[in-house]
Amino acid sequence: MPRKFSDIVQFKLRIREESRRRLERAAKSHKVSLNHEIASRLERSFEHDATRTLDIVARDIEINWALFGDRILRLHFEAETARHLAELIAGIERLIEMANSENALERQAALGSINDTNARLRGTLRGLEIAERTAPGKETS
Repeated sequence: MPRKFSDIVQFKLRIREESRRRLERAAKSHKVSLNHEIASRLERSFEHDATRTLDIVARDIEINWALFGDRILRLHFEAETARHLAELIAGIERLIEMANSENALERQAALGSINDTNARLRGTLRGLEIAERTAPGKETS
């Protein structure tokens, strides 16, 4: 019959005499049995490994966010730039159509739309320039 995870098992352990003495002193100091001291230390070593693994994963996440966060920001700015350029092109096409119109209000509305889109595009480009200057590995001026 296979053992359960909760079963307590006995097995022989071979260690150096110096380690056994250190374990006995620690057990005496903690007022526990030698067996309890060894089992406790063994369990703590597994907890330490799990904590160390989580710390490594957290550090890897931080490193990867630093690497990919910048790229995500640039992709956002690139998408914004493309959208503003499309709006600007559409505005220019409307202006060309309206330039042939004799209605001054239509021409004025088209120019206003183009100016607004142009201003948003310039803001996006400034943001993209800032992201590029502050990217890891780039020197800021």
